[in-house]
Amino acid sequence: MMTQELVPPTPAPSSRASPDLINAYGPDILVILKPRISGNHVKHVISQVGLSRHFQVDLIGLSSGIWVLRDDRKCNVDVIRATEQSVAMIIRVPSSSQYTPWLFSAIYASPILHKRMHLWTYLKHVAFEYNMPWLVMGDFNELLDAIEDEHL
Repeated sequence: MMTQELVPPTPAPSSRASPDLINAYGPDILVILKPRISGNHVKHVISQVGLSRHFQVDLIGLSSGIWVLRDDRKCNVDVIRATEQSVAMIIRVPSSSQYTPWLFSAIYASPILHKRMHLWTYLKHVAFEYNMPWLVMGDFNELLDAIEDEHL
């Protein structure tokens, strides 16, 4: 599996923009956080992206949602747990015996503090349960500086 530089955040996915990202960067796995679309439009957008499989945590209002899209020809992804704030999966690269399976957690943390605290407890349990390399990435909705808060 090849790694690429991080792609800067983009607007909500559209049927035209997503295939452009796939063509430009060629990811094996694409995680979309807070997609801001739901219902039948989701299936249409995902089908236009061009990756063979997907898993999604549905939106709650317009403030959540996690999509994990992947190319099954390049990697196997087994979703082991999903919550409204995270998707945990084991990644395997079938074409190479030198790569060991690894754990990947895609996070879109709630902006509500007590819900975010539940996420941290959950992540501690995942860390205890799985003894393998682990990548945790996403939006943790944590402010590093008060200037980041648009409401201040």
